[in-house]
Amino acid sequence: MSRFGPEYWDKNGFFRAPLGFILVLVLLLRPYILWLFAAASRREDLNLMAIFYPQKQQFFVALAIAAISILVTFCYLFRRPNAMQWPKSIWRYARWLLLANVVMDLTWSLLQAKSQYYSFSIGLAVQLVLLSWAGLYLLKSRYLSVYFNEWPEPEEKDKD
Repeated sequence: MSRFGPEYWDKNGFFRAPLGFILVLVLLLRPYILWLFAAASRREDLNLMAIFYPQKQQFFVALAIAAISILVTFCYLFRRPNAMQWPKSIWRYARWLLLANVVMDLTWSLLQAKSQYYSFSIGLAVQLVLLSWAGLYLLKSRYLSVYFNEWPEPEEKDKD
């Protein structure tokens, strides 16, 4: 732990979330983010869901795959002093949950490419490259192993 000094700490003295971790969460939560944008867009001539997911079944499978990332996101949001302590047990395994999520998403993307007879699609190609990067990042990052092993303990109130 001595590799990462005070420049990596937040105002409470805990390790800050790495930017790569947040980008991985955004990448894995893209079906939910798209769903929110589509719900917020009230234009009837613009169907965002049909652009990215031509079939409803593809969208529902993507939502099911991204559900693991929602669990990790909630644990990340509760990672502060005096928060609930139940996410602590999940947080220790968050790296492996995200890696399993990346593998499932990558497998699903490859199955979509296969169903299109491996015809080139820039969106699918970018998605495959980003998912591969996310998997490598989750496997190789030394800072993530330190970050996922730390959980803020509750602060004790001073008794007068």
